[in-house]
Amino acid sequence: MKRIVTLLFATLASPALSQGACPAEVPFPDPCLVGNWIGENSAVIRLQAAIDSMPLPDAERTVIMGMSPVLGMTVFDDGLYATLPFHQDMEVITVTEEDTLSVEMNLAIGTQVGFIWGDGTNLQFCTTGDSFVALQVDAESTLGGSSSTMITPGGMGGFTPVITYQCSANTLTYQVQLPAPIGTVDYYLERFSDARFPAEFRALMDDRFGVE
Repeated sequence: MKRIVTLLFATLASPALSQGACPAEVPFPDPCLVGNWIGENSAVIRLQAAIDSMPLPDAERTVIMGMSPVLGMTVFDDGLYATLPFHQDMEVITVTEEDTLSVEMNLAIGTQVGFIWGDGTNLQFCTTGDSFVALQVDAESTLGGSSSTMITPGGMGGFTPVITYQCSANTLTYQVQLPAPIGTVDYYLERFSDARFPAEFRALMDDRFGVE
């Protein structure tokens, strides 16, 4: 189960956990990146495939993934970006001859703030503060045991994934290269006008950073 928790963090939280602190001078972004973006990624699919590739001896394991979260990001003219918070849930049921263990995991990732830039091929992020990432793990056994744990991980141990991207007038796609067994996580985002982006998010950004 520890390895599954590690995979969950690596697949869904790696962009938040692997960002380094922003340098004194941050390059201006590729102008195409500026705007509001909403979409999804293939993290849930990659995580499911990674778990399925790890068979258990003398046990049967079932993984129930929640729906992929909606991802949102605003990039401003100077490269400042902020993301919409999201969460992902999953349940892992392990059945043996003696017991059935059910583990529910709920991963929460708060608004990420930093700077983003790209050279037309590679995309880079940095963070202006700590990234809130927390995982609630609740386990229950048919033998009568139960537990509940909150995990707040640190960074990714100096690992920074290579991110390639393609940006056009209406779409932004990028690929986060993660180690095996995860592999490449693809992001697919569409551009949204200010009028269609959540008003609450714009108000939050204006309150915190003085931008509209």
